[in-house]
Amino acid sequence: MVEDFLRRTAGYLYEHAPPGTIGSLGAEAGLARSCWVLAAWELGNRTRWPAELAAVHATPGYTVEDLRGAVPGEAVRCLIELVSAVSAGRTLRGWRGDAPGRRSRAAGPLGVSRPIVVPHWAQVDLLIDRTAIDVAVVASVEDGVITRLLWRLLAYSWLDTVDRHRIRSVGLYLARHGVQAVWGSTTFADLLLGGTGRSESGAREEFLGIARRAAVAEGMQPPAEWIPRSPGNVAMPPS
Repeated sequence: MVEDFLRRTAGYLYEHAPPGTIGSLGAEAGLARSCWVLAAWELGNRTRWPAELAAVHATPGYTVEDLRGAVPGEAVRCLIELVSAVSAGRTLRGWRGDAPGRRSRAAGPLGVSRPIVVPHWAQVDLLIDRTAIDVAVVASVEDGVITRLLWRLLAYSWLDTVDRHRIRSVGLYLARHGVQAVWGSTTFADLLLGGTGRSESGAREEFLGIARRAAVAEGMQPPAEWIPRSPGNVAMPPS
């Protein structure tokens, strides 16, 4: 059943919304149901399944249609709103490279979804070119929500100690508004730390020391040793 679900979802995706494109709202509504199930499975792997999905799995002989039918209508509506926002805004065109003097990437994948920075411990939402992008779906920016997201972006950038993803800039995409902000990674670190050059004065080493202890305490593989980049020493990502 799982194989059938994945095969049918992939076929529907490539038929109605190939990589780098957005389908009709009807097609996206169909994809939203499949994406919700996939996200719910991922959530269940880390914590627990949503009640709607748990009820299906508790029913003997359930089918693909049962899985898709269990998706709450409000969840589908929310996902369609997010698709509409990215479709109407400039962000998607920027990711595609649809600007004067740039080669468009409309025909094909735009980047990497959920690239691993530290196995089982840190994953970026999106990696497009050399920009690590965190996607925020929050409805409100109160109570320091954006502040936490910004610090998390810096952590992702600093945790890529062997330069596997060659992150040179970071961005925050506000999905409900269809807009993003992007900063060069060094400038971004300096802004958060309150002064030019402070990111190079030991702050990263101190952070990585804390991160390694936290990862080990959680039974995870700690980040590798940091290899600073220089004009004559550019770390190459492992093959």
